[in-house]
Amino acid sequence: MIKRHILMADPLGIAKQVQTALTKINESLELVSVTDGARCITAHAKLCKAKAPPIIVLLPGKLDRVNGSRVAVTLRTIEQKLGVSAAAIIYIADPDEDTSQTKAWGRAVALTRRPEDGPQQEASRLVRAIAKVLSQLNKRGRQ
Repeated sequence: MIKRHILMADPLGIAKQVQTALTKINESLELVSVTDGARCITAHAKLCKAKAPPIIVLLPGKLDRVNGSRVAVTLRTIEQKLGVSAAAIIYIADPDEDTSQTKAWGRAVALTRRPEDGPQQEASRLVRAIAKVLSQLNKRGRQ
């Protein structure tokens, strides 16, 4: 079974809940979680160099060290330089955040965070978004 990676910048610490739900969707999905933008860039580059680029990147707008939109632009540059397929980006935005920049990133969608959601609800929404993106990629023969 070939492992497919999902890279998650996780400043909220919900990766365990997301991983548990992901294995129910597809056992071949492996979540790689990092705590900040700089680590996200490093993890992405390592996966791409290993010819195992992530299929999806979960990217909050507010991250320490490097913000989410800067990370997204950097990921696209890495993918282009290394000649690997572009990951689908799920950009997790705060309600008051402008998400129009996601259009410039190619394969990217914005998911607006709900302030009233707790960690479990947020993890559940992320997993549903991942499932939807995976379904779309599967229909296009990308997975």
